[in-house]
Amino acid sequence: MEDKGNKPRGVILILVSLALTILIIYGAISLCLRDGLVTWGYNDPVVSKNNIRGTIYDRNGRILAIQAPDYGFSITLEKDNIQQISSFLSEYSDYNALEIAAKIERGERFIPLSKVITNPLVDFINIRLMQEGLSSSVEFSEKETRSYPYNVAEDLIGASFSPSTGNGGIEEMFNEYLMALPEIGKTTVHGSSITLTLDSEIQAILEEVKKEMKINYDVAIISNKGYIVAYDGKEDPVVLDNIVRFITPPSSVTTERAISVPSRMVDGIQVGSYYVWCEDKDGSELVERIESILRKSGKI
Repeated sequence: MEDKGNKPRGVILILVSLALTILIIYGAISLCLRDGLVTWGYNDPVVSKNNIRGTIYDRNGRILAIQAPDYGFSITLEKDNIQQISSFLSEYSDYNALEIAAKIERGERFIPLSKVITNPLVDFINIRLMQEGLSSSVEFSEKETRSYPYNVAEDLIGASFSPSTGNGGIEEMFNEYLMALPEIGKTTVHGSSITLTLDSEIQAILEEVKKEMKINYDVAIISNKGYIVAYDGKEDPVVLDNIVRFITPPSSVTTERAISVPSRMVDGIQVGSYYVWCEDKDGSELVERIESILRKSGKI
């Protein structure tokens, strides 16, 4: 006959064994953690905070696009004091009080300074903000932005509103080179820089002449080596590809790209060491005007 009195005792023994096993495992894990023997687990990576987009240069090393700090004022509205803030900021900005107020009402919260800032001026501004009771609403700050020092070739260069994004032109077409990808363990990451075949001075001349003569057809000025040094016309991927001559990675290894004149630009009129190609074949007056200015400026 089966001894039914042994069942409770057996259950108790099993429970005790499980408890001892759990204690042993817990003790082993605690020992490993204490002695630093455990290597698995998750550690937060250090991701770069400053992703600096590559610079765009013209053929003479002039900067056409660069990521640089923009100094100004960050605004936090805690009360209805737009008029007071606008009046104060107009003293240090290119915008007048009405323009600043309109910006704030549209939701803009950064007003750039109109001049180079120095530490003494920052201290003076902060003192004034405290005196006028605006220190909780207005704060001097620095904001990274994309700067375009020369107002030329705007359609060719395009624009960028973040270190990783290009909008139109070279900024978009060569975004994979210019963008700065975050790297674990690095606090600053640089994108590749690009050197164009464009001459910013000749580009400015071309744009001014076209505006002066009210010409809207495509025009290119090409060097005797086959480089496009100026172009004003419809955005053309072939032209964009042509004008990028050098790509310089952060490692400082320069890559020179093969360049060939777009097939539609094979015919042109010789002007010194350049030739001028016009989409409109009857462009003799335009060519004469360009040649005259190039000679006066010493470019030919």
